[in-house]
Amino acid sequence: MDDLDLFPRNDSDMTVKMNQFNSFDSYVRREFHHVVVASMEALCHLYRAAKQSVATASAVQHGAIDQQIHELQRRARLLVTFAGVINLPMSGEVDTYAKLAQLENNML
Repeated sequence: MDDLDLFPRNDSDMTVKMNQFNSFDSYVRREFHHVVVASMEALCHLYRAAKQSVATASAVQHGAIDQQIHELQRRARLLVTFAGVINLPMSGEVDTYAKLAQLENNML
C-alpha cells in the first residue's frame, strides 16, 4: 500500500494526494473505489493479525504491538477521511462509504 503512494500517510499529505487523484484519468477515478476498499481490507487484515499476536507476545513485545495497532487504526481513519474528501464515485453493487465505515468499525 505504501509503495503505491496513492494515499496520504498523514494529514499534511491530504491536499497533495487529492490533487494527485484529481489528475488521474476519469476511468481510473471511476474504479478507484476498488483500490480504496482493498486497501482498507488489507489494513483490517494486518490489524487482526496484530491483535491475535498479542495473546502470544511477551511483555516486552506488547508495547510494539500496541503501537502497531494504533498506527493501523490511524491509517484507517485517514483512508476513510481521504475517501470522503475525494468524493469517490459509487459502485452500483456496494456503498463504498458504508463498506469503509464497517471495516473501520471492525478495527475499534
